[in-house]
Amino acid sequence: MADVVEAVRGYLISNAGVLALTGQRIYPDVLPQGYTVATGGALTYTTIDTIHDHMLNGLAGIARSRIEMAAFAATRAGANAVAEAVRASGLAGTTGLVGGVFFESVMLDSGVQTLDERPTDGTQQHRYITVFDYLIAYQESY
Repeated sequence: MADVVEAVRGYLISNAGVLALTGQRIYPDVLPQGYTVATGGALTYTTIDTIHDHMLNGLAGIARSRIEMAAFAATRAGANAVAEAVRASGLAGTTGLVGGVFFESVMLDSGVQTLDERPTDGTQQHRYITVFDYLIAYQESY
């Protein structure tokens, strides 16, 4: 069974604008150990929740997931640029087969929040984070 978040990752990695700012640094849930913003921009994605639609006699075969994305960079402008590249990628509005998952609809939901993580590793390097959510309705295989 194809995974909706892996389909999203594949979509974003194939987008030139996102790839230019993140390279292959698009990770599930958390940044890998050893990542620093000096390496360049990065993106994480996490499924916040999934709702499975039902009919009277069981599952309808459609699910809706909220996917939270967090863009990381050494500056606020850099984190916002990664988030903007994702927004400009055309993910919102995408329908059809993506990475083995049939997308019914994709909507950019939450606005952007920019956070600043102060260094905890003895360096002076701040890490800026821009967080935003997508709502994706897709066909489930079962």
